[in-house]
Amino acid sequence: MCSRPTFFHICKVFHNTNSRYSKTTPASKSWLQSKQVHFLDWPVCSPDLKPIEDLWGMLARRVYGNSTQYANVQALKDAMAREWNAIPRSTIKKLVASMLNQIFDVISRQGQTTKH
Repeated sequence: MCSRPTFFHICKVFHNTNSRYSKTTPASKSWLQSKQVHFLDWPVCSPDLKPIEDLWGMLARRVYGNSTQYANVQALKDAMAREWNAIPRSTIKKLVASMLNQIFDVISRQGQTTKH
């Protein structure tokens, strides 16, 4: 797909969930391809096996804890960066490590919904 990413070079991948809500038009696909974005197709109704979604949820709860409102976009960006950097590496490692159990659950349930 692309060479090993570095801090300043990140592989651009579009994760297409193939749900009825995330249709990619031919014009959109053409534009993404012109920007050298690779497509990662996903089976319809597939289990959610993306630990980043859990991490986004954690970040949102930290940023908006106690119903915090921000005066401007820069204040929100600053809060997001501060809270992102405050998430312990051990938390991220646990999310990644949980993938093995999640995959086994999906296999044992033959692709059906799991508790994750």
